[in-house]
Amino acid sequence: MKSIYLGQTRTKIHRLGFGTVPLSMAGRPSEKRALALLRQAADLGINFFDTADVYGLGESDIGYAEQLLQKAFRGRSDIYIATKGGMWRKGVKWTYRGSTRDLRSACHASLRRLKTEAIFLYQLHAIHPASDLRAKVETLAKLRETGKITHLGLSNVTLSQLKKASQIAKVSTVQNSLNLYAIRDFESGLIRFCEQNSITYIAHSPLGGPFRRAIAQESLSLRLKAKYEKSAESILINWLWGLSPSVVVIPGFSKLATLKDALTASQLKLDRSDQKSLLALARFRMGNFTIE
Repeated sequence: MKSIYLGQTRTKIHRLGFGTVPLSMAGRPSEKRALALLRQAADLGINFFDTADVYGLGESDIGYAEQLLQKAFRGRSDIYIATKGGMWRKGVKWTYRGSTRDLRSACHASLRRLKTEAIFLYQLHAIHPASDLRAKVETLAKLRETGKITHLGLSNVTLSQLKKASQIAKVSTVQNSLNLYAIRDFESGLIRFCEQNSITYIAHSPLGGPFRRAIAQESLSLRLKAKYEKSAESILINWLWGLSPSVVVIPGFSKLATLKDALTASQLKLDRSDQKSLLALARFRMGNFTIE
C-alpha cells in the first residue's frame, strides 16, 4: 500500500483512503453491513477515512456517517478520521452554514459524535462566495490552538483561496474533485502549489462522480484495461497518483469487491506514454464539459 505523510507532519496515511458518501446517503447499506465494510477496509490496510457532518439522508440524519466511523473504530489509534463542517441540510437540500459561530458549533458536535477530544483532520467543507474566508480560517486555527482539532484542511477551494488561507494559518490538506473529467486543479497549478508547500491533496470523486460510467466506457480506458489486465477504476487511481506525489484518493465504497479492486491500483506501473494519453484525454474532456 502506498503511503504519504499528511501535510508537514510525520503521520503517514495511505494514498488510497475511504470516502463514506455511499455508506450514508440514498441507497446506503444497512448499518451492520456498513460497519463490517469499514472494518474490512482497515484489515486490508486502509487507515484514512473521510466523512462530513452532513453525510446522511437529510437534516434529521446529520452526523450519520461520523457515528458509523466512531462505532467502527472506537478506541483505535491506528485509524485516522477526517471530517468537515461548514455545510448544512435544509430538509434534503444542501446549503452553506454561514457564521463562524456555526462553524465552531459544528466542530463541537462532530467531536461529540466521534467521541474524541481532538479531531484528527477538520476541513472547511465549502466557502460561500460572499463569506469571509479569513474569519473562517481564523476560527479553524483557534480550534486547533485549543486542541479541538489536530490538523486543518480546506475543501472545494480555488488556488487563490488556498493562497489566501495559507497566509492566515498552516493548511495541511486540500480536498477537491479530481478525475478524468475534472483536472482543473492540475491545470491551474493548485496541485503544484500543494506539492511545493507540503499540503496533501485529497482527491474526492476520483472515479468520475456522475461521469463514472462514461469513463469506464472510454475507448482508451478499454484499451488500457486489456493491456494491464486491471479495471478502469484501478488504472485511474494509479494515474491520479502519478499526477503528483501529494495526491491521496478517496473513492466512495459500499461493496467489498469494489474496495478490493481499488487496492489493486498499487500493483500497477503505468507506462509514461499511457500517463500522457490519459492526461490528454482529460484535457480534451475538460474542454467539452463544465464541471461545477
